[in-house]
Amino acid sequence: MGVLWLALSLFHSSCEEPQSSLPGYAGGFGELLVVVPNSIWKSPLGDSIYNYLGAMQYGLPQDERQFNIIHVTPQKFKSVLQTHRNICIVSIDSNTVRPITLEKSKWSRGQIVITLSAKNSARLLNTVREHAPRAAEIFASAEVNRHYLRNKKFGSKTLNQEIGDQQQLTITTQKDMIIENYKEGVSWLRLERERDKGGFRHQISQGILLFSLPYTDESNFADSNIYHVVDSVLKVNLPGPGENQYMQLNFRYIVPQGTEINFKDQFGKEYRGLWRMENNAMGGPIYLLVFLDEKSDRVVYAYGYVYAPQFNKREYLREVQGVIHSISIPKDA
Repeated sequence: MGVLWLALSLFHSSCEEPQSSLPGYAGGFGELLVVVPNSIWKSPLGDSIYNYLGAMQYGLPQDERQFNIIHVTPQKFKSVLQTHRNICIVSIDSNTVRPITLEKSKWSRGQIVITLSAKNSARLLNTVREHAPRAAEIFASAEVNRHYLRNKKFGSKTLNQEIGDQQQLTITTQKDMIIENYKEGVSWLRLERERDKGGFRHQISQGILLFSLPYTDESNFADSNIYHVVDSVLKVNLPGPGENQYMQLNFRYIVPQGTEINFKDQFGKEYRGLWRMENNAMGGPIYLLVFLDEKSDRVVYAYGYVYAPQFNKREYLREVQGVIHSISIPKDA
């Protein structure tokens, strides 16, 4: 819980980037620059660094690492490479005081730089084992925050207000997202687009269901109850293309992975897993956030999904997560 809290805290504290004379960061979404000598990178220790920072992302229908790792040696780490969005420096330094340090906007605006350091190679292995997963969570949170910042710049304020009025919350949506439907307290947000691949145009669908229910007791946050509530709402509100088709959580291949989190000073749980379409072969990944709104004595559900059968889905799901993590309860609610 501590790692996720730290990552979420980074997201909340860095939502707005201050004015700076630094250049904007370089690199694409999901890239992570790892600065480490070849002598380490080409050893078993280097394998550990790669596997911890580039671990497989849970809850995707095909294998995708949580980052695209780019290795560079300290000698080549200069100029434009220093402005990369995500940088992890791994080093052996006899003067090491702290095994992990975090710096924001060191060489470019909005940049995250994390250093993992130890006094010798044996201690460095322990540092990597203990702190690299924590570093990966921080980088992932920063990526989600960057989607939020882009949405804040290009998304529709009118749409944000309309959704906010429906659900009694604030939210920042993606550009071109629409309200597909609103009924019985459930808002269905949707973004449809196409992308070229192999000479053909292919569909990319992203969506979010928002709704809330009265809080009764702690059992509202039991996994089985959450699954039941979500499947019941999906069956009514997310129909498939044919008759008797509707979205459901998919337990056939993996079980949704749930984690307790502190979501903006409210108790919450987040889940990663898969969805399926009843009586249809469609499917894809989900991100689900469920949290307690103490002021209104309700449980808020934000269910996000992606359908992109021809493409990797990690970044499309992070886009959805960026919208969901923008949700806040107004102070005067």
